[in-house]
Amino acid sequence: MLKVNIVRCFMNNVTIFNHPLITHKIAIMRDERTGSKEFRELVEEVAMLMAFEALRDINTQEIEVKTPIAVTKTRVIANDIAIVPILRAGLGMVNGILALVPTAKVGHVGLYRDHETLVEGNPFSDGYMIESDGENVGYALVAKTFSQEAGGMVAWFEELYLSEKARGKGLGTLALMYLEGKYVSEGYKRIRLEYTAENERAAKLYRHLGFKTLDYLQMLKDFK
Repeated sequence: MLKVNIVRCFMNNVTIFNHPLITHKIAIMRDERTGSKEFRELVEEVAMLMAFEALRDINTQEIEVKTPIAVTKTRVIANDIAIVPILRAGLGMVNGILALVPTAKVGHVGLYRDHETLVEGNPFSDGYMIESDGENVGYALVAKTFSQEAGGMVAWFEELYLSEKARGKGLGTLALMYLEGKYVSEGYKRIRLEYTAENERAAKLYRHLGFKTLDYLQMLKDFK
């Protein structure tokens, strides 16, 4: 049986985990040689070990089950469980807890701070100006949302525009690669975008960068 040793702090709502498995995995996470894939996997494993202790006192209820031998009484979790990661740092831990409690619901709390202006920003979208040789030649608009299907945050590339004179120079590819790297590094699970059927030039670029066409149609309803 796995046992998690803990140390209680002066505040009774703070728990410090010092189980050897957790400290071992954290040590690997902190190693500069650890790659992104391995880091994400370790975060999920640590989250699973933490959830094991966090759910120690969860309410249970008695039920009857029929075994191959006889009917017996046993206990199951009585509460509905919801996982609500706080800020992007918590998103990488969701899958690890879901592996332990796959029936849990997932929520999302979005918080945002502009460290330069210290004023409230928009937590649901990002805007970018694309420059070339010191001149603004385009822009990109990205919406951010949580997706149960994707199992985490999704970046929707709503608009990517380049002026006529800036096209054909590889700037679109560079912009998409930059944006993809940014959101992947922040723990996003998926990138989505749209293009019109006649814009084969854009479709060719997207396919070249690894995007694939969805096998279902989308519908929408606007509200005034």
